[in-house]
Amino acid sequence: ILVSRKKVISNLIKYFTGGDVSHAAIGFDPELHDVWSFDGTIDLKAKNPLGGFLNEPVEVYEEHYIEVYCTFFKKKYYENLRYTIEYFKKNKDDFGFDHISFLKYLFGIDVNQTNKFVCSSFTDRMLQVANINLRNANEYKKLVSPQKLKSELSVNRKIFLLYAGKANEYDGKKVDGLVKALSKNAEYFSESAINDNLLSIEEMDIDFFPVEEAVKDLKFTFKSKR
Repeated sequence: ILVSRKKVISNLIKYFTGGDVSHAAIGFDPELHDVWSFDGTIDLKAKNPLGGFLNEPVEVYEEHYIEVYCTFFKKKYYENLRYTIEYFKKNKDDFGFDHISFLKYLFGIDVNQTNKFVCSSFTDRMLQVANINLRNANEYKKLVSPQKLKSELSVNRKIFLLYAGKANEYDGKKVDGLVKALSKNAEYFSESAINDNLLSIEEMDIDFFPVEEAVKDLKFTFKSKR
């Protein structure tokens, strides 16, 4: 799940990354209740006041713009992913949000901390656990932005855009139908997300949401550097 929020920090992320999304998360159900990510919101009453790992059902995105993608892989990779999420849930106080991520991104500093994440690095790491490698091997030490994830998701033939629009207009039942239609038309992953043995969206007779129509009216505080 990719999100474009309208908060000041979100606009800064979009400005410095030259993109239109500022947040990323990973989910396990079409209704988007079982969704997980890292957030840097400061809450002095929380056990981890500087933010960290949390559950993000679609309702928390309110009226913000979201893009929802799906993919398929072998059962063993799904189990690896669920096990990893459960580990984060049980040990969430051991993990924190990487608040100096801006500096790391701007100056290309390697990511060597194992217990601090931003939303996009966490989502990318979870995809790796499921054997979905969106980036080249020499890129994995660099911090990945939400926009970088979007650019890789958009061209991968095994990852499908199911919805693009306001979060409060998201229809989980309709998306569930799209997922079931996809599962009947596509083979499961073999060993990696790099080969092209799956059908693309264009090759399927399925009514997907046109992302161009959803984003054309979006207005952001900062202009892209591109």
